[in-house]
Amino acid sequence: MKILAVTSLALLVSGYVAYDKLYHQPQQNQIEATGMLFQIAHKEGWLNLMEALNDLNSGHGISHRRAEVTASEGDTVFAEGRVHFYSDVQSVCKDVTFSFTKKSLNDYTLMSQQEC
Repeated sequence: MKILAVTSLALLVSGYVAYDKLYHQPQQNQIEATGMLFQIAHKEGWLNLMEALNDLNSGHGISHRRAEVTASEGDTVFAEGRVHFYSDVQSVCKDVTFSFTKKSLNDYTLMSQQEC
């Protein structure tokens, strides 16, 4: 009986660790990478974020963001993405390669950028 309880507990813990490493963390990295695209566009001066949000809320702006996580190492995530925003006032379309520290809004490194 004791062996069954210990085995069940070990199996449960192993399942949780596998779920976290193989599903939850990659999904969270993807969400953060996509969110980081507007932050990068704002910090690099490509986009006035407050005007962009006002344009989006009023229906005068269109935004597309796509990011793909290419690797992660510890707290650092590497990704490629595209940020595309246009309105009557401003327009930006960039393909970028970047890395960032998880759960940080300002800690990123822009490795390459080009107009799309």
